[in-house]
Amino acid sequence: VHQALGKGLTLSQRTDISSIIQGAQIFIEQNADLFGTSTQQLTLRTAKQFHDGHTFLLYQQHMSGLPVIGGDVELELAGAKLIRFGSSAIPRTLGTLAPFGVSSVDATTEAQRALAMRGLTPARVLTTEQAVVLRSGPLASAPRPVWIVRYETVNPRGRYEITVDGLDRAILEAHNTILYSK
Repeated sequence: VHQALGKGLTLSQRTDISSIIQGAQIFIEQNADLFGTSTQQLTLRTAKQFHDGHTFLLYQQHMSGLPVIGGDVELELAGAKLIRFGSSAIPRTLGTLAPFGVSSVDATTEAQRALAMRGLTPARVLTTEQAVVLRSGPLASAPRPVWIVRYETVNPRGRYEITVDGLDRAILEAHNTILYSK
């Protein structure tokens, strides 16, 4: 499911955040096939209740304890009624995660090389973390372990996030996370 809207499905008799979260988790578990995942693969990342009575819940999908890039489930409630939900979670039927064959040091070296090839001067590594990339649809593939390497650059200044394949060191994505405003 990409997104669904409705008039409201009551998830809880109470509107406090704890009751809403509990009701949401029951709803997700009862509709695991719809979401492509279950509550065992999800971690609550954001729970925000607004002054107008709306609540926004964002869950992060995990596989083998690692976050799945783009694997989100989100719910919006008005009071205790679910009015919108969406999922970009990847179906859990795509197989098991292969072990990392690339170290964090090797991933950092590849990320630095990718930046240099783009004419950027890496200044320092900000963070490195492990994650999982899954693809669904016609490009479906087995889960891939990846390293997310965040670099600060100078000349030009930037904060780049580079996704390095954890099996073969391929650069899957690189982009500047700094947003410029006028």
